[in-house]
Amino acid sequence: KAKTRKEQTFADSTVADSTVRALLAALPNADAALVDENGVVFAAGGVFFFARHANAKKLALRLADALGADLYAALEEPLAKCFEGLAFRREVYHEDRWFEAHGAPLKDHPRKAALLTLADVTSRKTAEESKRKFREEADRFQELLGRRADELHRLEEKLVESERLRRDLDIEKDKFFSIVAHDIRTPLSTMLGYSEILAFESGDFTREKIVSLALKMYGAVVNAAEMVDNLLDWARVRTGKLVAREEAIAVNYLFAKEAERFADAAKKKNVTLQREAPEGLRARADSYLFSKIVRNLLSNAIKYSSAGDDVALRAAPKEGAVVVEVEDRGAGMSAETVKKLFRLDARLATEGTAGERGAGIGLLVCREFAKKMGGEIEVESERGAGSVFRFRVPLAE
Repeated sequence: KAKTRKEQTFADSTVADSTVRALLAALPNADAALVDENGVVFAAGGVFFFARHANAKKLALRLADALGADLYAALEEPLAKCFEGLAFRREVYHEDRWFEAHGAPLKDHPRKAALLTLADVTSRKTAEESKRKFREEADRFQELLGRRADELHRLEEKLVESERLRRDLDIEKDKFFSIVAHDIRTPLSTMLGYSEILAFESGDFTREKIVSLALKMYGAVVNAAEMVDNLLDWARVRTGKLVAREEAIAVNYLFAKEAERFADAAKKKNVTLQREAPEGLRARADSYLFSKIVRNLLSNAIKYSSAGDDVALRAAPKEGAVVVEVEDRGAGMSAETVKKLFRLDARLATEGTAGERGAGIGLLVCREFAKKMGGEIEVESERGAGSVFRFRVPLAE
């Protein structure tokens, strides 16, 4: 038998109230309401918004009045979709509290209606926010630790480098003391000996013998001056007081000046100096550093050449650079000696073919000067077959 309208309404109300009561029993810290598409609440209960509206149906309570304008506005759109059959979940902030709203359509209800629950999740959100802040602080702390670890690593590397530099400086200091105590003392002793002979024993000497002694003394002076010059250049490089001044230099002009400087030394040893460079070749370099490298390399080439040998001074453009070579056909060097040429701790000062002496620091000066101009010294040598020393500087446009 079909129920009358009054009986159906009573049954609906009873089912609605029992549904709300069942939900509130499961969610003690929440509100629950059954609301139709017109926004009218026909069953409600809870501890927040519907605490005073358990008899919502009789009062014809409207959802907007119970929730307040702001909270209702936040839920109005998802509720409208819920009446059309789409459930929703949304977190909303209202009057210093967080609520988790759930909406579920009532599919078997004779009218469009929805079940709305509002659970207080403030404690959970506060815990989540605290956890988020803790993670952020932990991440910042981890990042800070990482930066500090990187800084400590860099400091450790600097300390290691400083220790290496200190050891290198100690080696250089010992090397300089050795040079001052031995290598410079030798030519000075030679000059002192010859000058003593000329001063006190030359009364009966022939002119030829006096000239011979004077020439030997002159050679010792030149040797000592070269050592001092290289030492001063080395000191300027190591103390950072030498700055390369880039300019366009005429390679042939500087070659001619340096060849003229060694003309007498080459003639005395019967060594032929050859110059090869294209006319008008210009390099972008410091003229003093460039000339000093050529001077040291030529000096060594003549020093270790024998009578009848050739020494070639060459320059040619190549791939945007000027490649300078000094080649001799002298004694040459073993591969082991070549490896030690530019090591400050390896003592390689040796006599030339005519007994010439050096401080063994000229090539170190050459290497530092080449670096100042953005280049490097290269060596090719074979014992008994001579040597080729090579360096590069930028080509002048």
